[in-house]
Amino acid sequence: AKNIPGSAGYDTARCKNSPWISISGPRTQAGPVCGKGQTESGETCDDGNTVTGDGCSASCQTEVTTPPATDACPNGIFDDGNMYDANSVYGPNVCASAGSVCGSTYFYGLGEYRPALCNGSQWIPQ
Repeated sequence: AKNIPGSAGYDTARCKNSPWISISGPRTQAGPVCGKGQTESGETCDDGNTVTGDGCSASCQTEVTTPPATDACPNGIFDDGNMYDANSVYGPNVCASAGSVCGSTYFYGLGEYRPALCNGSQWIPQ
């Protein structure tokens, strides 16, 4: 007689290599996965990587850094390539410190506030 799982006299030592055991099905991961490029519950950003210092941390939380004085945070950014600076002066949307992030900045084209990220030449929505 063969040992059948669940029957009396089942040989647990043979279970490890048993041809009767089959575990299959899709594996899933519970909760959000940081670094896949899609912002999920508990994340404030997901830029498709897990690198800290690029405006979105390795744990997918927005990093706010203080830009140098030459890159003062803008108050508002327009789609036409212009912005209001910290003193509400209208002018070109420019910045030089790639990776600098400013908190709540109004993006007129989007109609909403978002963190602004300096890409090395201009402020873009995070």
